[in-house]
Amino acid sequence: MNGCIVRKKHEFYDSFQFQEYGEVDVRNAIISASRINLDILVIDLDTAPVTAMLSALHTYRVQRPNTRIIILAPGRQPGDTEVAGIIALGIYDIVAPEDDEGVIPELTQVINNQPATYTQAARWLQLERSDKDYSNKGAGGQPKSRTEILVQQRPLGLTTIAVAGAGPGVGVSHLCLSVAYHLAKNNNRVVLAEWPIGEKKAGVESQYGCLSPLGAKHELQKAHGINIKMAHLNGFDIFLDARSFRSIEYVFPVIAQNSYDYLVLDLGELGPESPEKIAEMDRAALAVFAVNAAPYRIERFLPFIDEQDLSVYVPNLTRWKIALNLANDKEIKWFLDTFSKYVGKVYPIPYMANIIEQPDSIKDILQPVLPTNVVARKKPFSWLRAILKN
Repeated sequence: MNGCIVRKKHEFYDSFQFQEYGEVDVRNAIISASRINLDILVIDLDTAPVTAMLSALHTYRVQRPNTRIIILAPGRQPGDTEVAGIIALGIYDIVAPEDDEGVIPELTQVINNQPATYTQAARWLQLERSDKDYSNKGAGGQPKSRTEILVQQRPLGLTTIAVAGAGPGVGVSHLCLSVAYHLAKNNNRVVLAEWPIGEKKAGVESQYGCLSPLGAKHELQKAHGINIKMAHLNGFDIFLDARSFRSIEYVFPVIAQNSYDYLVLDLGELGPESPEKIAEMDRAALAVFAVNAAPYRIERFLPFIDEQDLSVYVPNLTRWKIALNLANDKEIKWFLDTFSKYVGKVYPIPYMANIIEQPDSIKDILQPVLPTNVVARKKPFSWLRAILKN
């Protein structure tokens, strides 16, 4: 599936599943696009101010790390600061013809080619100079030296991590607690919530989920005119009332007002009767699927690879992180030999007496949404700048 946020309509985009045209509120457009599992998103750099564009693209990169983003920048030349900001986000597919007439032919070629690399995009980070241009050179016409430093790049906004299981009792809630603890101990603001039961299953069950017994000590917070129960455990919060809400749309606004960095969403058991949960797994920045690899429990996993009915279940399991809970080496090997066609890398989750015992596999699972160190440029020291600053 493809999508576009561009200035001008064109029949080339008619087959795209997501389309936005003209000058747009790029933040809202990006949020709408992130709700769809797109393979390619084409964005015209001139549809919004650069500051809003960079912020929205950063958010989208976190929410949809596997979507290929192609930037349209007609008329731009190497050295353009706005395009350079795009490159810094790790977006390397830049379509920049001399005029609008060349956009569609070049875009078609880029889509059919392999994604661009940093080496191909690096030309945008430097000005093209003539022999008489010494504005950025030091004595003798040599380029001024620049010092590389490491800075930490953190996800913007609320990053959702959805965790579900192939059947009951595979340890989804315990895995959620371990994930939340790992994020919290690294100075992130984390909230853990269960998937709402909804009005169709209202009753005692909807009021008490697996996380409720953990909330013996809780405090009431006011949100959207109602009191909600929020417990605190090992550095992170637990939204105890989320399970009793009518739908997930009611949960997000309550969580958003507290400026959390991460939401760990406990979806519980995944099945054909809950397509909304599957859709939420695809929308999340990171989807973790817990499976018990024991042969007598594997029948719970088999429906998810039924090629005759993939529309009901999961279109692409390779995009999810498969967590094999309490699996020994023999079971892991058997699982990989049997299902390697359908899944990517799997992550064994050993027995944990409590969430303080953090196996390496938890960090490996979370790697795509953890803050990263990137190379930045440090300006050379200037006595004049130091004097003026003082």
